[in-house]
Amino acid sequence: VEELGLAPGDSFTGELSRFSGEAVGFYEIRLGTLAINDGNGGNNYNLWFGCEVEFEIRAKHITGSFTADDKVYDGTTVATVLTRSLTGALAGDDVSLIGGTATFSDKNVGEGKTVTLEGANLSGTDAGNYILESVATTTAGITKADPTCLISGYTGVYDDEAHGASGSCSGVQDETLGSLFLGDSFT
Repeated sequence: VEELGLAPGDSFTGELSRFSGEAVGFYEIRLGTLAINDGNGGNNYNLWFGCEVEFEIRAKHITGSFTADDKVYDGTTVATVLTRSLTGALAGDDVSLIGGTATFSDKNVGEGKTVTLEGANLSGTDAGNYILESVATTTAGITKADPTCLISGYTGVYDDEAHGASGSCSGVQDETLGSLFLGDSFT
């Protein structure tokens, strides 16, 4: 508080106060213990606010991060979130990173692939005091898949004849190729 308008030698003493609260919003500022030291108990001045004065608490910008699980190739970019965390939130506040869709940069096999989390939000009783600025990307791997083929060949005594084999295969998305016979081609 500037000491404008006070006679020489007079000064302010004490502190302003405000309505209590720690959440985002506006709070009225009050005189609190503010007084004027004028040698006459402050009686030489009328101490008041000429207009309503407010104090604002604004939402804090924070960032999120996550880890993703490696997976076996399944022909999709779908990723699984393992852990989530926030940077910048105050210790003890009830706020967490929830939701969203995690995806690999592409569906192909590889290590250290970029994974993004889109559509994540904040949750918890203190979430309204924060703005989620961004969620960092992470990396995870996609390993080769092992489709399964069951082939049955001819079983019998040698008879100098050509015999075939048959079977079926199931793929990474439970697709099947049934009734395969020796010499068949497929894509």
